[in-house]
Amino acid sequence: MDMLNRYLSAVAKQAPIDERVRIVKLTRSTIEARLAKDLREIPTEEKLVQALLDLGPPTQVVNRFITVPRYIIGPSVYDAYWQILTLVFWTILLTLTIATGVDFIFNSTTNGFQLFFVYLTNILSALAQAFLWITLVFIVFERQGIRIPLKRDWHPNQLPPASKLGGEIHRLEPLIGLAVTAIFFTLFYFVPKIIGLYYFEGQAWHIISIFNLENLPQFLPFFLLLFATSSARELAKLMSGQWNYPVLFVVIICNIATVITTAMLVFESELWNPNFVAEFQLIFNTPAPLLIDWRILQQIIVVVLALILIADSVLNAIRVWSLHKTAAFLDNEKL
Repeated sequence: MDMLNRYLSAVAKQAPIDERVRIVKLTRSTIEARLAKDLREIPTEEKLVQALLDLGPPTQVVNRFITVPRYIIGPSVYDAYWQILTLVFWTILLTLTIATGVDFIFNSTTNGFQLFFVYLTNILSALAQAFLWITLVFIVFERQGIRIPLKRDWHPNQLPPASKLGGEIHRLEPLIGLAVTAIFFTLFYFVPKIIGLYYFEGQAWHIISIFNLENLPQFLPFFLLLFATSSARELAKLMSGQWNYPVLFVVIICNIATVITTAMLVFESELWNPNFVAEFQLIFNTPAPLLIDWRILQQIIVVVLALILIADSVLNAIRVWSLHKTAAFLDNEKL
């Protein structure tokens, strides 16, 4: 049949040379098996069309039979991957633009052309790093079999295992988490000098930075680690769409990494502006007893963050356990 030959020819063109014969034979036998199972009394040509539609485009057939996948991000998650990249890219672009504007307004000593050059450099660097980390996370998750169902390709076979009601993860939750992560990463990694205490003096605004800007570059890998773990946590929830043990495992590991990394940063004295408290007291004439000791504040920050993430891990563990302690809700509950 002409259509079958055309289809097999297209498959052969897409297949690697060393696997071409094997893939074409597998494709032909698959099509013939489908035709043999189709007992409808309709023309063979129509049966063939339906069989080819079921198999999909030649590229998908090759990717299904090929020994080693030829793609980095597979077709099953590509649309979601592109949507998340777009969301993070626009978030970073908007955040950096606003932050650069704030820096220009409150740091009048900065040369406008130099600031614009730094802005472009930061944009390119931020987008490149976001692309790298998100791509790596998608590669790992996809290789582990986690998928994001595509709405237009929905099929009953794509339904997740039956479980109790309430296990869904609304898409908006991880998307907001990714946006917030991108904002914090952009501010702390690329424009940390605008993070501090603002005050008006001498007809101009000034900033007391909370960071020691000279020592900050050596700590930037820790901020990258925070971005990676936070992104992995939200992407795991987004790609699964429901609470289960693999997602719970990723969330707990990322929460632990976040607490450890944050503690390492907070308790590192070289990261922080040593004159922050003194400058604050001098400018605002604040009595020393009213100022919270920085070491106490460090401990409060770490403890609060740890308690929040521990509570998040425990509550999610209870949720997953309650959702999966029975195989399906249909046997135990009435809808």
